[in-house]
Amino acid sequence: MVDAGEHRSDEAHPQEKVNGMKYAKANSLRTQQAVAQFGKSARHPLCLAALGLWRTDAELSAHTKEAVLFEEVLNSAKQLKEEAQAAIKQFNEQRKEKEANLWAAQLRKIDKHLLEVQKCYQAKVGICSFDQESRRWAVAQFEKELDIVIRTGDVKARRALQRVRKRWNDKKAFLGDSDRRTLEILKMLREKASDEAAAKDGVNAIYSEAAFGGNRALSDKAWQELLTAREIQSRLVDAPGDKDAKEVRRLARKLGIPLAGDQRGRKRKPYLPVKRICPECGKHELEPKKRLCRFCVIRAKEVPSYAVQESTFKSAQSGDEDEY
Repeated sequence: MVDAGEHRSDEAHPQEKVNGMKYAKANSLRTQQAVAQFGKSARHPLCLAALGLWRTDAELSAHTKEAVLFEEVLNSAKQLKEEAQAAIKQFNEQRKEKEANLWAAQLRKIDKHLLEVQKCYQAKVGICSFDQESRRWAVAQFEKELDIVIRTGDVKARRALQRVRKRWNDKKAFLGDSDRRTLEILKMLREKASDEAAAKDGVNAIYSEAAFGGNRALSDKAWQELLTAREIQSRLVDAPGDKDAKEVRRLARKLGIPLAGDQRGRKRKPYLPVKRICPECGKHELEPKKRLCRFCVIRAKEVPSYAVQESTFKSAQSGDEDEY
């Protein structure tokens, strides 16, 4: 998933490998999410600005389509309301109270649903206007980074942008196990930090955390000791099968995120090997990788000589009896 150009980009971040924490001092949480999803080239500011612009465009397009659908539903509901009002007026003129009451009941249901659809439509329109404002900011940020790259003649930045654009357009690309688990861990951190902020400063802190929390560096105290290794292990979709969550701890060290200590349970009893008894005599304990005890082995070696002597003695007796 990482080509030679992405390996060269590591030279611009020598401070990342200090104290065994590869990303903690250089990357924010949002940057690390982009790295896990689109490769190391996404660390460049131009690539981050481009990703922000592309995401905003995708969200604006999706929300615009939803707003158009809600507008069509709203127009249909308004048309049904007009038809119901016309039917009620006609039945009242014809003095058909039963039919007029039925249409009045339908009109009340239409008004109820019309109010809900109108609220949803207004909410979608507000989201679209917010996305448009966000897009203006994203375009300005991208143009600023692009202008810096053009003035400095940064060839590496242009190549990195090409690699990230290729990964963005490749819808069939899939993430490796490590990258997928990294994204899940970072998502858990954001959710936990949002819950902590809401418990401390109220519900309004959730929106502030969602907007600006991802810009904090992974070495920030806000991300430290929020989750335990076993908690992450239990919530991962494809969690590795190790009991001590070694893979989770390795990823956390790689990201530079200190985990909270796991709650210790009862101490395990020491492993005691099962005593194996000799199946022949049923008395003595067997040695490792042995089928018989040493006494039975000695006895088995002596038995054939006794058997030979006994067989010769019996044959001699039978021969004497034949003579008589």
